[in-house]
Amino acid sequence: MNTKLIIAVMTLTVLTLSQSAFADQTDRDARRQFRQEQRDTRRAHFGQQHQENREFRKSLEGKTPAEKASAVASHRATQHSENTAHIQEMHDKKMSKLDERLAANTKLTDAQKTDIKNQAESQYQEVKSHREQQFTENQAKLNELASNPNLTREEARTTMKSHLETQHAENKAFREEQKTERKTFWDSIRSTFAPKASN
Repeated sequence: MNTKLIIAVMTLTVLTLSQSAFADQTDRDARRQFRQEQRDTRRAHFGQQHQENREFRKSLEGKTPAEKASAVASHRATQHSENTAHIQEMHDKKMSKLDERLAANTKLTDAQKTDIKNQAESQYQEVKSHREQQFTENQAKLNELASNPNLTREEARTTMKSHLETQHAENKAFREEQKTERKTFWDSIRSTFAPKASN
């Protein structure tokens, strides 16, 4: 009789643990799939813009320099608006998914859930501000180059290339800083679940 009871308890324990492991794997798979969908959407959006840029450059042929400058400024502003709207939409979906996951989480306190949402929103606002600052810097640099009649086309390209390389380095440093902030934040959240040392 005891053997049957032990086997039943062990079977129930194994089933419960495997069900929990399956749920964890399913959750991880769902998060991976969501991130992949976001990457695919982002690639499709920017791929479409690259195609639009190629077509736009062809449409500039035969226009005067003033017409080209006006068309380029308008095109850049339009794409910037599209990018801003696209990134906001992606962020809204990400925050919605985060809300779903936090609502289902029973281990975190309400204060921790609020901290997680605030941290995600704060980082998004920092990225948004950084992107806007760089767009403004690019516009200013392009206007500066366009208004200097003494520059040759090659000098203007070299100057802009140098400017963009500087921004690329700034972007890399910015992303690393955000990554470090996220790691520190999540380490502090995880530390609340660390096993307590016994005295």
